[in-house]
Amino acid sequence: MKNKILVLSALLVLSGCQSAREENLYDADENLPFEEVKISDTAGSLQELAEEADSFIFSVDEQMHWWKLEDELLENMRADTPGTLGKALQISVLGHTFYEEYDDSRLAEGYIGIRFAGMKEYGTVSAEKQEAEETVFFQLAQDVSEEDGDGYTYMSLPVHNSTTRGYLLCENSEQLVYAAEYGYIPAAIRGSSAEEILKKCISILSNLKEFSGSETELYSAIYRYVLQSVHYDYTTLRYSAAQNRENRVFFLEGATEDGWAVCDGMCKEILLLSRLAGIEAHHIGARSGDSGHAYLYVKCDGSWYLSCPTYASKTVSLPDGRRLDYHTMNYMLTDLDTNEPGWEYVSDAYPEIREQIKAVTPYDPWRKEQIIIGETVYTLHPENADEAVTLLKEAARLQKKCGKAVEAELCGKASVLREAYEQLKKEGIDVMFYSGGTFQGERLQVYVIGGNS
Repeated sequence: MKNKILVLSALLVLSGCQSAREENLYDADENLPFEEVKISDTAGSLQELAEEADSFIFSVDEQMHWWKLEDELLENMRADTPGTLGKALQISVLGHTFYEEYDDSRLAEGYIGIRFAGMKEYGTVSAEKQEAEETVFFQLAQDVSEEDGDGYTYMSLPVHNSTTRGYLLCENSEQLVYAAEYGYIPAAIRGSSAEEILKKCISILSNLKEFSGSETELYSAIYRYVLQSVHYDYTTLRYSAAQNRENRVFFLEGATEDGWAVCDGMCKEILLLSRLAGIEAHHIGARSGDSGHAYLYVKCDGSWYLSCPTYASKTVSLPDGRRLDYHTMNYMLTDLDTNEPGWEYVSDAYPEIREQIKAVTPYDPWRKEQIIIGETVYTLHPENADEAVTLLKEAARLQKKCGKAVEAELCGKASVLREAYEQLKKEGIDVMFYSGGTFQGERLQVYVIGGNS
C-alpha cells in the first residue's frame, strides 16, 4: 500500500455521496439481455424452495402459491412440515422476511402452499439511534485518499466483466439484493429507491478501489468500510419478536442511508458492494436455538471463506456515558470453525460451498498487510515490543490529525502486546486495550487511541 493523505470526510461520507458520473448509469451492453424473474411451480430441494421464496419480492400476488415438491424434499415436508419449511425460509435471503403462512392440505398430492406479504410496509421504521462514536481503522486512516480517481460508471463496474445472467430491473432495495445474490447485473428504475442506493454503492466503490488490488484486498476494503460506516443496532427487538419487514435496520436502507443496521442489513450491503465489484458472495441465514443470524460466504482469489461483520463489531461504554464502537478482523475471511471455539450458526444453504470452507486456511491480514512508516515497511504482526510501539505511535499521530479515535489491531505474543500498551500508558498516550480473540494460537489485541479525548 502507498501512504496517502488522510481526509476523514472521504471515509465517513461515502455512503451519502453520489457518483459524479451518472450519465452512464443506465447504459446497457446490447449483448446481455434484460431478464424477468419468473416464479416456478416446482421445487426439488431446500435451496430451490428458498430461491422461490426470494423471488416473491418481484410479485404483487399475495395469494397462496402452490409448489409441486419432488423426492426427498416432499418426504421431509410430510414428516415435519414446520421444520422443513422453517429451514427453507431461514436459508432464503429475502423470503423469510415476507413469509405469512403455509397450507399443507394438499401434501398427499405432493403440493405445499405458501403465502407472502406485499412490500408496502417494508423499511418504514427507523432504528432507535443511540449516541455512539465509531473508531477509525488504522489501515484506513493511512489509506483514505484525497483523490477520487477516475471513479466507476455503471458500465465500468467489475460486475460487467464477470459471469452474469443478464440485467435485472429493480425498483427497491430488496430487488437489488436479489439481483446481487443470484448473479444478475442490477439495473435501477429511474426515480426509484433502488436508483439512489445503486448510485451510492457506485460512489463507495469508486473510492475504495483507489487502495485495493487483489480480490482479497478489495473485499477487505469493502468489509472495513461497512464496519466503519454502520453502527450495530443493539436495541432493536430480537429476530424472534421483531417485525423484520418494518424496521430499516434489516435492509439496505438502514446500512447505506441511516448508518444503523443489524446483521441482515450489514450483510446485504457487503453482498451488493461485493457483487458490483465482481466478487462472488452469498448472504447466508442460519439459526442457533432461538437466535437467528446472517453472515456471508465470499470467494476471493479462488477460495471460499466465511465472513461475518457483526461478530467483528464490538462496543464499549466509556466512563462519561458515551458508546464507542470498535472492531476485530477475526471474522473477515475465515474458515467454518473460525478462530474462536466453534461456529454455532451452521446453515443448510449452499452445502457444496460449506464443504470447501471447512478446509480453507483463514486469511491473515495481520501478516499480509503493510504499514509504511518513513521508509520502513511493517506488518500488523510485530515481532517485538519496539515494533508494536512504533506502529501504535503512528496510529496516535494519525489520531491527532483526524480528531477521531483510531484503532489498531495487532497479532502476536501476549507479552509483547501488553508491554507495548504499558509503554504507551507511561508516555501519557490516551490508549485503551481490548481483546480481539486469538488467531492460529497467537493473541489479537485491539488498541483504541484517542477514545477518551
